[in-house]
Amino acid sequence: MEKLEIKPTYKFPKVIFDPFTNYYEISGHSIPENAVECYKPLFNWLEANINEIQAPVLEFNFKIDYMNSSSTRMLILLINRLEQLANNQKQILIKWYYEDNEDDLDTGKLYQACTKLPFRLIPILKN
Repeated sequence: MEKLEIKPTYKFPKVIFDPFTNYYEISGHSIPENAVECYKPLFNWLEANINEIQAPVLEFNFKIDYMNSSSTRMLILLINRLEQLANNQKQILIKWYYEDNEDDLDTGKLYQACTKLPFRLIPILKN
């Protein structure tokens, strides 16, 4: 089992899936031209590693500040896959961070409605 770390670019978010520290994050812009290909390593990592992780609860932190429609679809598929994996004895919590405004809150609620996983909407407060 290895840590998955993808450095952010202007078009693809930072990804950290670290089973050793039990930290999972996707953050930044997600506007790749081929979202299926870009998100493939995340799905592959989950398939290969999720059952070996010993932590009782896995918290996935989503801090996406901008995304295109194909990324929206891939994130919904990723959350749905996490839900399927949770049914196999894993406890998974989704933490969706959003800019403290109504549009971003509505986006978070859209994702929340797509899953039965525990889902927390967390505003990012500006100073």
